[in-house]
Amino acid sequence: MRAGLLHDTGKLLFHLADPKASADLPDDERVEEDVFGVAHSAVAACLAEQWGLDDDVVAGIMFHDAVTARVADRLTAERELFG
Repeated sequence: MRAGLLHDTGKLLFHLADPKASADLPDDERVEEDVFGVAHSAVAACLAEQWGLDDDVVAGIMFHDAVTARVADRLTAERELFG
C-alpha cells in the first residue's frame, strides 16, 4: 500500500526542481531520462530507500510502471485474441 501511495513522488520532485520542464513532460520515463537524467520511479525509490522503507516497498516504487505496462500489454493481447 505504501508503494502505491508513494510511486509518483519522483514527479513531485521533478516539479519542485524545475516546474517549467516538468509541466510539459509526457507520461514516459524515457523522456524524463532525457530531460532530468533519471526516471521519476528511480527518484522516488531512492527517496524511499533514504527514508528507510522496506526493500519490497522500494522495489514496488521502482518497478510500478514496468508492471503496469506489462499488465496493459497483456490485456490488449487478450482483447485482440478473444474479441
